[in-house]
Amino acid sequence: MGYEDRDYYRERPKLEFSGMMGRGTLTLLIIVAAGYFVAVILGNSLSFIDSRWISEVFVGDSESAPNARLTYLLFVLTGRDVAPWVNAYTMQPWKVLTSWLVEPTLFSMVLALIGVYFVGRAMEELLGARRLLLAVFSLSVISALCASIVDPLVLPQRISVIMGVHAALLGLMTPLCWIYPRDQLIFSFRARSFIAVLIAAMVALNVLLS
Repeated sequence: MGYEDRDYYRERPKLEFSGMMGRGTLTLLIIVAAGYFVAVILGNSLSFIDSRWISEVFVGDSESAPNARLTYLLFVLTGRDVAPWVNAYTMQPWKVLTSWLVEPTLFSMVLALIGVYFVGRAMEELLGARRLLLAVFSLSVISALCASIVDPLVLPQRISVIMGVHAALLGLMTPLCWIYPRDQLIFSFRARSFIAVLIAAMVALNVLLS
């Protein structure tokens, strides 16, 4: 057996934000973009956290109100859809499975596309296309379920809208802080520090948007 045939002599795959885009990343990009624009057409709104659109859902009587209600029924997750102890509990748990398909605003959708483009390529090299898609789905569902349960307990006077793929991207990025070699660079910055700053920025931005 030659040295190159032994596992501990083989070069580990190098994770790159600038690598080739695989099928898994491309699939996620299509899901994020198509999901948002389908919801925009169906719900007749660019923002699903806008107070005027929410009012249209609950008390609107215009021609677009039925489609807005359908969009809300399919994709817009809040704590009262899952947590039975919340006032006005509506029992709509299926939204835990679908809320990640649609971003709440156009700005959030653009950020999600950028995040999927970079993080998806790095993680697809490590996980492969199928496992990347499974990881995004699993992280999205788990984070949506946890947020819809915890949010009413922490902020009982506030109803937060839980949508999008950002939580899954954060979940994928966190392991990269340990997986990346210490000396590897991203855009001339140390990879681990760059990712840590990016995670902190995404968390802060999601808090502001919510």
